Amino acid sequence: MLPTGVSVFCGMLTELRSFVFRLWPVALCFALPALLNLSPFYDYDSGDYIYTGLRLSSSLSRPPFYGLFILLSSGMLLLMGTVVAQSFLLAWSLEEFLRLFDLHKRPTLLAIAAIWSVLTPIARLSSQIMPDVFCTAFLLLMCVWIYSPDRLSSKALWVMAFMGMSHNALLPFFAVGALFQWLRAKSWRQSLMTIRALAIPALVLLVVLLGANYGKVKRLTMSPAGSGFQAAKFAHTGALQSYLEQNCPNEQIPLCHLKDSIPKDFNTFLWSSNGAIHAVGGIRDGWKALEQINQGIRSTPEAMQIHWNHVLNDFTYQCMHHNWIVGVYVPGTNTEHILNLLLPLHKKAAEQNLWNRFFPADLLNIMYGIALVLGFLASVMLLVIRRLGAARYSGLLFIAFALIHHGLVALYSIPDNRLAARVSVLLVLPLLILVFRGFSSKVKSAYGEDQPPQPEPSRADAI
Repeated sequence: MLPTGVSVFCGMLTELRSFVFRLWPVALCFALPALLNLSPFYDYDSGDYIYTGLRLSSSLSRPPFYGLFILLSSGMLLLMGTVVAQSFLLAWSLEEFLRLFDLHKRPTLLAIAAIWSVLTPIARLSSQIMPDVFCTAFLLLMCVWIYSPDRLSSKALWVMAFMGMSHNALLPFFAVGALFQWLRAKSWRQSLMTIRALAIPALVLLVVLLGANYGKVKRLTMSPAGSGFQAAKFAHTGALQSYLEQNCPNEQIPLCHLKDSIPKDFNTFLWSSNGAIHAVGGIRDGWKALEQINQGIRSTPEAMQIHWNHVLNDFTYQCMHHNWIVGVYVPGTNTEHILNLLLPLHKKAAEQNLWNRFFPADLLNIMYGIALVLGFLASVMLLVIRRLGAARYSGLLFIAFALIHHGLVALYSIPDNRLAARVSVLLVLPLLILVFRGFSSKVKSAYGEDQPPQPEPSRADAI
């Protein structure tokens, strides 16, 4: 008889083998762009995540969890391992979501994943060294948790919480999901038990996040760079310039001496080595001065009116503009510096950017736009298939997720195709669900039935 530790380890290996064997074709669909490119894709911010992961350091502007994921999945050498690992997580999340519709069997799952990868940039996101794919996977699992929480094991909830805590933009969705769960529950006791199951891992990771930030800046904060990002957003909307114009000269107000040279470009304001942030001591040491400015702007009606008008424009732009090609490696950025410092072979491969040479961006964008429109219509059409039970509202839930996400981006950042894509790709799934269920006699005869199908037991324990 094997010792307990060895028996547990062997059981974990068996589960992992089953997990990999079951999902590798689907994961391959999501990792294919990186494999064809002979390199993962990188964005402006990829370097920060790579550095914090491989050097085991914390960042002023990002949670440490995706950097830890890079460290564990890459073996400190091969970032393609990170692409493969996150592709498997996405494949598993999609499988769990499609169980709601009894579409999780391997041939159907693979077909949906392949078409989803062609019509949307989901495979491009999964092939990129950024936590954006965690956003997509997290929201898929959030939908499962809302409509059928019993399908997710405690281990699955820990993985879900880890992905959700990997990006600041996802933190509010824990509260959003809890609200939907509470509204759907039959009793407050049931909702409390369900919410607690996810709240425990989320709170543990939150304590880790606060501890990491405290070790970096000696204060408890969700994001040490939060004041800087808010000031950059005020500069982007013109509210900061309006506030300084009304109140300067005034020695008590930081940045008065720069009121005629404040840039409206979000990234220039935030990251320029000789810009406004640097003038008050940088993001780390100048947070009090930046918060003083932010409070002053919030108490100035004229500046806030300018700000809200611009935020509304940003929200509209973020909702309406979508691009298949997301995340582009740009020489001269921090990512190039980090790759050159830590992984020079990856830098050489990234510079080739073979993908953009062979794939027609215009055609991909047209297909993506059409798929989004049809997906929106399919979300409404799913409502009439009563046999799906509460899961038929998942399309509307994705629309709500997209609106909330785009609203958060408009409030705290600037419109960006990559930021839009990580949520908007979900809007195409209702179309694929509708197509694969078909308009067969089986589905048509199900109109008016109240009982949802009984799917197979969840395999969420496999991770």
